[in-house]
Amino acid sequence: MANLSSIERRKLERLLRMGGFTFAPQNGLNNEYKVFASISSKMSERVSPLNPKSKRS
Repeated sequence: MANLSSIERRKLERLLRMGGFTFAPQNGLNNEYKVFASISSKMSERVSPLNPKSKRS
């Protein structure tokens, strides 16, 4: 995965903050990507209307 541009990085930071996560750029891009992937999968599980098992809290 290529290095993020400053604009892409800001977008990613905003998405992560919206998910209630802080952004730690010193951990390196690979770790950022893993965190982002796990967050996005959790968020899609939580908000997906196609998944009848998920319950709104």
